[in-house]
Amino acid sequence: YIPGHNALAVGASPIAIDTDTAGCHLLTANAGSCDLSVIDLLQVVAKGDTPIVSELTLTTAGGAPLLARPAALAATDLASPVGAACPPTPVGIHYVAYPDCHAVAAIDAATGRAVASIRFAADGTATLGDGELSCPRECGARDPIVDGARPTSLDIVRDERVGTQKLAIGLANRPVVTVVTLAATGLPATVSQVDLDGDVG
Repeated sequence: YIPGHNALAVGASPIAIDTDTAGCHLLTANAGSCDLSVIDLLQVVAKGDTPIVSELTLTTAGGAPLLARPAALAATDLASPVGAACPPTPVGIHYVAYPDCHAVAAIDAATGRAVASIRFAADGTATLGDGELSCPRECGARDPIVDGARPTSLDIVRDERVGTQKLAIGLANRPVVTVVTLAATGLPATVSQVDLDGDVG
């Protein structure tokens, strides 16, 4: 350990970090650069000459840049064979919360492309959607921000008894928790909501 010489430089203003499905890469969500950074854990351990950190540009399903600021990141926990060789790129579905887009995107970690989404109406009602999001640009050129439900917290819980996963989404300004049941692929299958009582939201 050498003080001042142990950090890894990632994108601007990282706000969350999680491992990919294979456990071979770490991903950070960066609010200042509106992207993800990928950390190659094998290279970290090996201390080799291969770059350790790479940028993962995020896009919509159609390939348009996704330049909204992320607020939270959560990775699905899919089965990975023990002893399998690490893939060269991260794998699995990562969920990214975009408060000013009023949506949570399901991102393919290998490509950075949104493949599905959970979208919120102004009153906080959630619906499942595709990966063709229309979000304001918040990095580089800026677009006006429209008021609405703002997803800011994510958590994925696995029920080992039945082998299912659920994504919980919290909104900063609406008193409701959204629960998304995930399919075996990690993509959203069904959505339900629980109203919260008291002075919350």
